[in-house]
Amino acid sequence: MKAAQRSRSGTTVVELLVVLAILGVVAGVTAVAIHTPRPAAAGGAAATLVDARECAVRTGRTVTVIVADSADVRAATAYPDGRLIVDDRLSIDTRSGRPVDAR
Repeated sequence: MKAAQRSRSGTTVVELLVVLAILGVVAGVTAVAIHTPRPAAAGGAAATLVDARECAVRTGRTVTVIVADSADVRAATAYPDGRLIVDDRLSIDTRSGRPVDAR
């Protein structure tokens, strides 16, 4: 009779494994998001273009950026599919958004 009255409380090994798996996935996603490299800014233009691309992809709208230097005005357009159309004078790689080394 005493055995029937005793209730079992606590967690099972399966429940602990499920919680550990969920924590592992969350930690992995967080680590990737934190350690994603961002290109170095070349006068701020490259970082601005990367931000424009991210905004276009996130919102699903085309984003146009005007970069004005001392006497020169240049334009770049970021599309929702990740494409970046850049004025050649900006010296920016259209795939990565990073500055192209002047050689």
